[in-house]
Amino acid sequence: MKIMVFIKRWKRAIAFYLSVVLFLLPIITYAFDGEMDEKIERFAAEKGREDAIKSIGMTQKVLWFGTGLLFNVLGVGTSVIFVPGPKLTGALGKPSKALKAYVDEYKTIKRNKQLFYTGFGCLVGTSVVLFAYAIYYYISIIKLMLIAFYSILATAGS
Repeated sequence: MKIMVFIKRWKRAIAFYLSVVLFLLPIITYAFDGEMDEKIERFAAEKGREDAIKSIGMTQKVLWFGTGLLFNVLGVGTSVIFVPGPKLTGALGKPSKALKAYVDEYKTIKRNKQLFYTGFGCLVGTSVVLFAYAIYYYISIIKLMLIAFYSILATAGS
């Protein structure tokens, strides 16, 4: 009799334990799945950052610097608007959130680098123009002063 009572209590404990586990299993799985998605997204964003930095070669640096140098503010605006996307050759079968994180990070880094080089070109171009204007202005002032000086000498000599 005592054994039967013990088995009944044991069955109840096992049944309770299994029902709790079966109830909590989807919740635990969902929580770990969310953490994995975040890790995958972070990894994809880091990969996008690395690929964007690798893809900017010397040719692109010179191109964007020249764009800022020649077109000033229009060049800077172009570098903000025109941002090429990454080559998605290995994107087949990847999760869409990870792919979006990769593309977003790639474009952000690429835009920042383009903006840096065009801004630097714009700064250099503007500095050169202002320096040339200052030299022209001071030369014209010196010319006027020399003309005034020679006219004073010419009137004083006569």
